[in-house]
Amino acid sequence: MAIKPETEKNNIPLMSAVGTDKFLENSRYTIRNYVSATTIGQNLAPYVKDTMQAKTLLVFYSNNEYGQSVKDAVKKVGEQKGLSVSTEPYEETSLDYKSLIAAKVSKGTECVYVAGVGKGLGTMIKQIRESGYTGITRCSQCGWRCFERYAVSRLCV
Repeated sequence: MAIKPETEKNNIPLMSAVGTDKFLENSRYTIRNYVSATTIGQNLAPYVKDTMQAKTLLVFYSNNEYGQSVKDAVKKVGEQKGLSVSTEPYEETSLDYKSLIAAKVSKGTECVYVAGVGKGLGTMIKQIRESGYTGITRCSQCGWRCFERYAVSRLCV
């Protein structure tokens, strides 16, 4: 995103695989080739509420622009749909989420969604599994279209 002011100033098209909605703010020459946080929220929340028939959703989100955008979109749409959404940030550079998971995931947690990218996302999913959580887990790297495909396995990685 650091190059964006220069490309806009010089009328040079910039295409990037960026998930945060803020990337397109004040842009005339910027193109995003990635599903938006708004799209994730508009599709995940109704899927959790209507298809999975869950009443609660815990969102772990990477503590960066992308994760915060996804968290905001899922929380907004989820609450509009009557879904109880709780959120918790995590640092993608950390590789130990066990205490965070233990503090936030309980037997009453019906569904967990993890927004992030890279190694931190994979590590978070792995440690949620290792914690003994038996509810439904989804992650942002799957894209919202994979939810039904993985509903049978009840785990998306």
